[in-house]
Amino acid sequence: MTRTERAGPVAVVEPAPGPPAGRTASGAAAQMLGWLRGEPLHVPSHALVVHFPAALLPTSLVVDVVGRADPALGLGRTASVMLVAGLAGGAAAAVTGLLDWIRMLPGPRRSRVTRHLLLQVGALLAFGLSLVVRAAAPDSPASTPALALSLAGTLPLILGNHLGGLLVYRDGLRVRSSRPG
Repeated sequence: MTRTERAGPVAVVEPAPGPPAGRTASGAAAQMLGWLRGEPLHVPSHALVVHFPAALLPTSLVVDVVGRADPALGLGRTASVMLVAGLAGGAAAAVTGLLDWIRMLPGPRRSRVTRHLLLQVGALLAFGLSLVVRAAAPDSPASTPALALSLAGTLPLILGNHLGGLLVYRDGLRVRSSRPG
């Protein structure tokens, strides 16, 4: 496992450790995996994409509630587009987070990351089902089942986001105190 240091409020991303024993990629596959992890930018790509689902998915629920309260506003399409964009961002966050998770050694930190992963996947599934339910009428105000599914996705999303924040700010996951040389 990599060593994490803290030096005041400045934190710079630490490259993820190498692949576990028996899991190696070569050539173009290794280059693609490195790119997906954010290695060319020296910033984990997961940290770059998590903000989109964190913002768009709960906001789509708020827009749905407002749209149901006043159907004349015609917010059904807006909420649907936000939901699609949030799910796309969630898929990107899931892939990049999974790439980080795969490289982790077993232990308490990986267990906490696994809980974060399960909460986020559960949230994405609930929001995805909400999108499926509303697919027949994406311009209309959300149905009660679509709203219920979005609401059911919001709680694990918020809890998973909180756990992700603790992993970075408390545990120093993928953080180091100086810039790469």
